[in-house]
Amino acid sequence: MSIERRDFTHTHSPKAFSTGTLLSIPDIHPGSGITETPCLRVVHLTDVHIRPEYDAPERFRAMLRYIRLTNPDISLYLNGGGTVYTPRGEAVPRERIEEEWRLWKECIAAEVPDVTMMSCLGDDDLRWAGEAEDPLRGKPYVQRQLETPSTYYSFTRNGWLFCMLDSNHANGSLGEEQMAWLKTELEHSRNLPVLVVSHYPLVAFSTIPDRSGIHQDWEEIIALFNANPNVKLCLSGHTHLLDRVWYNGVKYCCNGSASGYWWEAGDDGKSSYKQTPPGYALVDLFADGRSRCEYIPFPHGSISDNAF
Repeated sequence: MSIERRDFTHTHSPKAFSTGTLLSIPDIHPGSGITETPCLRVVHLTDVHIRPEYDAPERFRAMLRYIRLTNPDISLYLNGGGTVYTPRGEAVPRERIEEEWRLWKECIAAEVPDVTMMSCLGDDDLRWAGEAEDPLRGKPYVQRQLETPSTYYSFTRNGWLFCMLDSNHANGSLGEEQMAWLKTELEHSRNLPVLVVSHYPLVAFSTIPDRSGIHQDWEEIIALFNANPNVKLCLSGHTHLLDRVWYNGVKYCCNGSASGYWWEAGDDGKSSYKQTPPGYALVDLFADGRSRCEYIPFPHGSISDNAF
C-alpha cells in the first residue's frame, strides 16, 4: 500500500465513509427440516492490537471474560491476526514490542487459559526493521509468540477442515508455495466442508470504504474455490469493518475488530471505526457445511440483522 492505513485513519475523519446497513442472508431457514444444532461453535477474534494505552488490556480481558461466561463450552478460538499494535516501525523500541506480546499472553492466560487458540499472522504483527539476524525481525518471532506450527497450516475439528492462511506475501497475497499448498489441501479434503481464515479479506465490500486490504490474488483464490465447492466459509479482519458477502456459494465474513478504533475514542466515543463497534464473532458450523456467523459488539450493543 502506498500509505499506511493506520496513519491515514489518524489524520482523516473517521466519518468520511460508512459501510451502511447490512443485509442478512442466512443459510439457516426455520422449518427447513434440518437440525439447528451446530456440530461446532467457535469464536473468531481479529485485530486485537493489544497495547498498554487506553486501558486496552483491561478492556480486552473484560471481552474475553464475557465470551467465556456466556459461552463456557466453546474450546476453539480463531485469532485472525493484528494481535499487537506497533511492531512495524523502525523507531519502535524492542522493549515496547516485547511488552505488547507479553500483554497478549497475560490476557489469554488470565481469562481463557483452557481454550485452543489458533492464530494467523497479521501485517501489523511483523517487524521488518533491523538487521536480518535480529531475533524480533520477520515471521519466526511472531510464530513463536503465537505458537503456530507454521505461518500457514490446517487442522480438522468436528468434521470441518480449517485452513489458516498467511496473507503477508507480495503486498497481501499467498505466494506461489502457499497457493500450491492450499490447492493440495482442498483437493485432498473434498469430503469435508472447509473454513478458511485469513487476515486480509479474500472477498469483501469493506475494502472499498477502508481503501485497503483486499488480497491481491483474489482472482486466483476465487478460481480455486470454484473448483472446490467444499469451501463454505471465509473469515477475515484487517479492515476493522463488519462486512458480509455471499459469492459463488461461499460466505465471506469480515468480522470487524476487537479493538475498534485501535482502542481509542473513534467515531462515537466508544471506539467504533467507521460505524463498526469493537466486538467478536460467534460462528456456528453444521455437519452439512452450513454455517452461521454473528458479530457481537462489546461492550454490549447490537447490530440488527447481522447473523449470516
